[in-house]
Amino acid sequence: MKSKVQENKKQKMDRLVASASRLFTETGVEKVSVEEIARQAGVAKGTFYLYFHDKEQLRDLIISREAARLFETADECLRTSPQASFVDAVIFMIDNVLSQLEARATLLKFIRRSLTFAVFHENISGLMQEEQFALYPRFLDLAQSYGWQLKNPYKTLFLVVELASGTCYSCDRQQTLFHERHEAGPVFFHPCDSGKCKKACPASGSANLRSSFAG
Repeated sequence: MKSKVQENKKQKMDRLVASASRLFTETGVEKVSVEEIARQAGVAKGTFYLYFHDKEQLRDLIISREAARLFETADECLRTSPQASFVDAVIFMIDNVLSQLEARATLLKFIRRSLTFAVFHENISGLMQEEQFALYPRFLDLAQSYGWQLKNPYKTLFLVVELASGTCYSCDRQQTLFHERHEAGPVFFHPCDSGKCKKACPASGSANLRSSFAG
């Protein structure tokens, strides 16, 4: 059972996270100051530094939590919509994550460069909530449930998430991204070098993902 002091600390931290999350998604990290985050959270500027080194650490925490929520929601949907194979299940989850980002344009803009970072960055693990969804253990369980034995599961998951992250990063205009995805069906996109969106490429995207599991 938490003491009143611990509960008070948690409430202040939660207010800082909520304040920063709103400000970051609305105006961008670069334009937000620690003073503004603290003021909107209803705490002193000095209190901010009791919890975080700087606003970049807070940004990393928020991205990590948002990414965990995206994948947790995708996993919940997968549990109610079983897929025929392990690869299909992974494709289903990633496509669900992209669909969630479609509905949250501000979050897409905020997280698009950092999805892989949020899943694999170890330096923020100490700030993660105990109940936060962990993708890697779930990925291992999912593979085992389909009878898969991956030679390097960590690398495989990294490549899968990187494909999704590349989709977000390469498409500055999320409406274009998802308009094209809806025309082509639930597939991965072929990110372009120029940062502009190309048409969805089912053969290329699916082949790229499936190749991640080969060998």
